[in-house]
Parts: sequence; C-alpha cells; structure tokens
Amino acid sequence: MCVNGCTLSQRATLLVARFFAEIEQMKLFLGDYLNQRGLSFLR
Repeated sequence: MCVNGCTLSQRATLLVARFFAEIEQMKLFLGDYLNQRGLSFLR
C-alpha cells in the first residue's frame, strides 16, 4: 500500500478494489445467512 507517493489513479484503483472486496464480503455474508434460513435463491 502506498501512503504519500500515490498518484491519483493508484489511489482510485485501491479504492475501487477495496469497494469490490467489500461487496464480495457482503455477498458471502448474505449467502451464508440465507443458506442458514434455507433460502438459497441468491446464487
């Protein structure tokens, strides 16, 4: 991870990557939750 020497595009790339990682985590979390409830329609 770069702190001070980042170009704007590097920063944007990091933000986007983190954003998509968060979305993936949410999908996994919701998938597990729904599977526990017996609802697996979000596949």
